[in-house]
Amino acid sequence: KTALRKTMNIINTTIQSNAITLSRSNFTVPQRRILFAIIETLSPYLRESIGTKQGKEISYQTALDNIGRIIYKASDLSRPENYGELRTALIQLEDKKYFIETEEYELRTRLILQSKFNRRSEHIQLDVNTELFDILLDLSKGYTLYQTKVALSFSSIYAMKIYEVLAKWRSSQKFYLSIEELRRLTDTQEKYTLAADFKKRVLDVAKDQLDVSDITDLRFKYKEK
Repeated sequence: KTALRKTMNIINTTIQSNAITLSRSNFTVPQRRILFAIIETLSPYLRESIGTKQGKEISYQTALDNIGRIIYKASDLSRPENYGELRTALIQLEDKKYFIETEEYELRTRLILQSKFNRRSEHIQLDVNTELFDILLDLSKGYTLYQTKVALSFSSIYAMKIYEVLAKWRSSQKFYLSIEELRRLTDTQEKYTLAADFKKRVLDVAKDQLDVSDITDLRFKYKEK
C-alpha cells in the first residue's frame, strides 16, 4: 500500500494504542463509532502521557485510575434519526466479544458491560470493561494518530479500518502487508475468499470512500507484490 500523507498536529488528533489499531475488528459501523468515541475520550490522557523527540515516544504511563463509567450526549454518537440504530448497537456490544491480539497474548472480552439510555434526556451512560483500559492506554507498542471526524465519516467498516491502518504507517511513503494480515485486520478470513472479491469488496471500497472524501488527511493506492 502507498499512503499519501500529510503532517498533523498531535493536539488536533486522536491518539490510539497500536494494540487497538492492530486488533482484529469484527464490529459493525455503529458499534465502531461507539469505540471511536471511547478512544477519543481517553485521548487527552494519552496526550499528557507522551512526549515526542525526533518522532519517537519518550515517556509512557497509565493516566487513569478510576474510570469505568463514561457519559455521552446521544447526539455525539449518532444523528437523532439514528437513535434506534444506536440503541441496537449498544445492546449488541454488551454481548459481543472484542478481540485484542498481541505477540504476548490473545484477549477476547466485552467492551461495554452495560449501558443506560435516559428517557428524559439524551444522555447515555456507558460502563466500560476496566480490563480494557490498560490496553487502551498502553503506548508501549507505539501509537496511531488519526482524525476521529474522518474515521466517523465513512459508511463502510472496511474504510474505517483501512484508514486506521494507513494512519499507523503515515510516516512511511509505502508499506507492505500480507493478504493474510489484511484479512485478519478486517475480519474477512472467511469472507471474499477469492483475491479478486477481496480487492473489490474490501480494498476498493475503502479506496473509493477515501478518494471521494473532502476531509480525509490520508489516501492510498495499492498493488500486489
